[in-house]
Amino acid sequence: MKPEKVNFNLLEDILIKKRGFLEQILNLTVNQETILLCEEKSDEYSIMFREMNDEKQTLIDLVINSDNVFQNLFDSSIDDFNKNAENYKPQIKSLQGLVKEVMDMDIKIRVQEQKNKDLISNQYPRAKKIQTAKVSKGSLLKRYENNNKPKD
Repeated sequence: MKPEKVNFNLLEDILIKKRGFLEQILNLTVNQETILLCEEKSDEYSIMFREMNDEKQTLIDLVINSDNVFQNLFDSSIDDFNKNAENYKPQIKSLQGLVKEVMDMDIKIRVQEQKNKDLISNQYPRAKKIQTAKVSKGSLLKRYENNNKPKD
C-alpha cells in the first residue's frame, strides 16, 4: 500500500472519530436544553447538568486532540497529495464530504449552545447582569486615575 493511501485512510478515520465526538457533544447539549426547559428545578438536575458539562469538556479535549493529529498528518502529507491529486480524486472527495459533515455538526452545536445560553440568561437574569458588568482594563484604569486625582 502506498504511503499516500495510508495517510488518506488515517485522515478519514480521524474525521470519522471527530464526527462521533461531535455527535455526542450535540446530544449532551440537547439534553441540557431539556433540563433547562424543565419546569421543576432540583439539585438533581443541576448535578446532571454539571456532569454533562464535564463530559462535554472531555469530548471537546478529544476533538482538539483529533484536530491536532489531523493537521499534523495532513501537513506532512500535503506535498504527496498535491503531486498525485489526480490519482486520489475519490479519496479527496471522501475527505471533503467528511469535513463538510464535521463542519455542519459544529454549526449545530454552536446554535444549540447559544439556545442554552439564552435560556440560562432568561432563567437567571442576575447571571446576565454580572456578565454585562465586566469592564475593560483600560476603562477601569481610567476610572481609577480619575477617582484618585488630587482635588483642587
